Amino acid sequence: EQLLPDWFAARARVSYADEDMSVTGSATIRMKTDSVLWVSVKKLGFEVARTLITPDSIFIIDRINNEYGAFDLAYLADSYNLPASFPIVQSLILGNPFFLNPESVILVEKQPNIQLRDRQSDRWIDYYLEPKELRLLQMDYAETFGDQSLAATFKEYDLLDNKKKFSFFRNFNLSSSATGATEMSIKFSQIELDEPQSIPFSVPRRYSQMGK
Repeated sequence: EQLLPDWFAARARVSYADEDMSVTGSATIRMKTDSVLWVSVKKLGFEVARTLITPDSIFIIDRINNEYGAFDLAYLADSYNLPASFPIVQSLILGNPFFLNPESVILVEKQPNIQLRDRQSDRWIDYYLEPKELRLLQMDYAETFGDQSLAATFKEYDLLDNKKKFSFFRNFNLSSSATGATEMSIKFSQIELDEPQSIPFSVPRRYSQMGK
């Protein structure tokens, strides 16, 4: 059974590494289902970035470089050549599988884990589920033509206050010739469900727009 709270909030330890840099910080995550996702990232106790994602847009405040950005959500898909939508981002936060084409999902293997394949024209996603409780263990995205791939693992399941299992550790590996190899891990803590949250987001006047 999928986790679908009205509100979701959490603290998290986030690590990011690509071919140019490696950073680790803490994050505060707040989300209203199907509406808005807010993330504040801190390093050594100071906020370095704030992001707001809505069903059609993404807004970024970069406090290190005194910059801000506002993009159509398709920017994510164009930048990384990956399917990107608010429901997909929301599913990754909640640890739920998302489907490109639900009617095309087929059973590939039953043992030792259940493997499902969701295929849409030139791309597909393989899901690996624990057979007894159907917990999502791994999700692999790949393309028939091209070298773009994304592997996501979901570990450290534990019960939340609503008695549903939640994956407290996620790891994402993205690889392509355009972006190189990128890895991000998220370790969740202090989960709150169905508690309304404030979503503060304003751009300081002195900040310049990214790319200008």
